[in-house]
Amino acid sequence: MNNQESYIYGLLLADGNIYLTDRNRGRVSLELSARDKDIVLKLFQLVPNSHIRERTRDTNFKKGYTSCSFVNSQLEFRTWLFDCGFPKENKTFDAAPPKVDYIEKDFWRGFIDGDGSIGITSKNIPFLSIVTDSEYIKDAYLDYLYRSYGLKKKSSRNKRDNAFNIMVTNEDAVQIAKDLYLDSDLYLDRKYQKAVELQSWVRTAPKRKTRSRA
Repeated sequence: MNNQESYIYGLLLADGNIYLTDRNRGRVSLELSARDKDIVLKLFQLVPNSHIRERTRDTNFKKGYTSCSFVNSQLEFRTWLFDCGFPKENKTFDAAPPKVDYIEKDFWRGFIDGDGSIGITSKNIPFLSIVTDSEYIKDAYLDYLYRSYGLKKKSSRNKRDNAFNIMVTNEDAVQIAKDLYLDSDLYLDRKYQKAVELQSWVRTAPKRKTRSRA
């Protein structure tokens, strides 16, 4: 996988869907809020024979909600995703990084764009996090953080929704955001801007001192 393919795979794995019917028919789709239309347009330009759909409807959370979708019904695109390891069923729990060679930072940027968060809290704490139900994604991300940044983190399923929420804060979040976003050419504009904002962060609270063991 090249950089763009790694990103697309990560994004669709986090927030996309594959709908299959009989006789090799089906479609790949990614439906987002209209505010994130930019990434739908980018995918449309990158993936041949794709379509864009928009709709406005009332949801449980908002009336008049407008969404924008990337849709591709080509067998070749679905076959490529499956050949790379995309789950055919139960993507929620079976999601995993590609089983072929891929570019890690682009894959994780795509996954974060689809199912992660980045920003600065009201207490001036920069953060970058992912949420996943998949043990495979959890283990792979923790391994990536350790190999790339020396961060030894653990994560257990939370009580609220039984998902893994892996968060990095402060200087670590600033550095990871820089590495993932600032030199990239494919991203969700809204989260790219957050990554840029993190680079101007100035610590206002003193660092906690680590106790030395006797």
